[in-house]
Amino acid sequence: MKREACWTRLSAKADDIGALLPEEFWPALHSADETRQEVRTARQTQKIDNGIEAQRQVIGVPRDVWQSLSAELSAKRLLSPKELGVIQIAAQMPAKIPTENQSRILLGVLEKGRAEGCHIPGPATS
Repeated sequence: MKREACWTRLSAKADDIGALLPEEFWPALHSADETRQEVRTARQTQKIDNGIEAQRQVIGVPRDVWQSLSAELSAKRLLSPKELGVIQIAAQMPAKIPTENQSRILLGVLEKGRAEGCHIPGPATS
């Protein structure tokens, strides 16, 4: 009830409040739809950027490291079928390049390898 009464009083004063605002204020307003679209676009752009960064990191790891990691983690039965499939792709670089999604999985495999004490060189510097 209090909220409704407050909103009613504020709505009645909207024209008075609007008159107090500088002219530069009005063109700068965005609709809720425009704001939602901007947020959606920013999220999509960030997702693409994250995928590219994941690929960059994966490509920075030499293929012999992927081959060694595959052998070590497979011997310990620590790779899921999906992980095993994508690590086999990484082990064939540059003939095959992992996709962005595959690269995200491979970054998880790298972490799994580090947790198991496998020797994995640090990220390559550009």
